[in-house]
Amino acid sequence: MKLSQYQDLYRRLATAEDIDFLAENFGYDKELLLVIYTQRIVRDTTKKFYRVKAQAKRLAFLWQNGESLVSIARKFEFPPILGSLMILEQRKIPRKQFWKMIRDLDSVRDRRLRRELGEVVATDIVYSPVGSARQFARGGHLPQLHQDAGGRGDEAPVHEARLHHGLPQHQKRQRREDGEEPFAASLHGQDGSHLRPRPHSGQPRPRGK
Repeated sequence: MKLSQYQDLYRRLATAEDIDFLAENFGYDKELLLVIYTQRIVRDTTKKFYRVKAQAKRLAFLWQNGESLVSIARKFEFPPILGSLMILEQRKIPRKQFWKMIRDLDSVRDRRLRRELGEVVATDIVYSPVGSARQFARGGHLPQLHQDAGGRGDEAPVHEARLHHGLPQHQKRQRREDGEEPFAASLHGQDGSHLRPRPHSGQPRPRGK
């Protein structure tokens, strides 16, 4: 794919609905569109993460006063899963419990919360368990496409994973074992290994004497 074509798709994939629209009207492969959309969402989330997190109390206030988790996420143009995590952390729900609720909605006793988390999971095609499983199936991390379109290199996804969890790398393995991070391990190399140059596949050149 030419860079100009990739950049055009990158700009046009502003919402998940744009995937179906471009596929049905222009014949693009849905999997390709989903890859580009996922990359855009991860990069955008990286850029605005701290700005949204600084308003976590406001997000929680809006939810407490009747706005739904999905509507709040849309208002702040932020992934519903991560926005919900911030809101429920303000309600003293630990991250480990949050991820358990996301994976098992029937375990959520509060009817409003169960319904809204169901909407969140259905809406967020990047950070939901289904989105995470899709990334695993694709190879364990976001594909390296064109760096130029997003204005950042591929260091952004790894940086974003650290931002979301606020943990040093040596603590992340234990949290994955506890089932706490379904998306971090799936979207990003666990140790940043996908950023390292790949070894040359050919035979080494003989050195001159």
